[in-house]
Amino acid sequence: MAGIGPISKNSLEMTKRADRQTALTDSANELEIFYNLCIGRVHYKSSMKTLYYVDSHSIPVSKIICKVFKGFNQTPNIKQRYLDKHNLIKAAFCIELNDKQSKAVLVALRLRGICIEIT
Repeated sequence: MAGIGPISKNSLEMTKRADRQTALTDSANELEIFYNLCIGRVHYKSSMKTLYYVDSHSIPVSKIICKVFKGFNQTPNIKQRYLDKHNLIKAAFCIELNDKQSKAVLVALRLRGICIEIT
């Protein structure tokens, strides 16, 4: 029987994998960013003020962002990104943040043990 092998549900083990370095540059496009995302890792592209991430049950990044925005009495505009032009293959989520929002969101993510890569 074919498969991808055992999947660990231990969030500590997943965050260890997220700690690896990717060497992305500021010129990295969305596909390069998507390729390097994983559970427990987000990518903040400061030139575009955009945060990219994947969501999971063990590390719910969207919930963390929603809680931060609730403190600002705002609603986050989280967008689903796709790998194809027909919007069939989901890739990752992204959200544009202003300076105040980005500082608060990045701190909240760090406090939850999420690795943040900034370019």
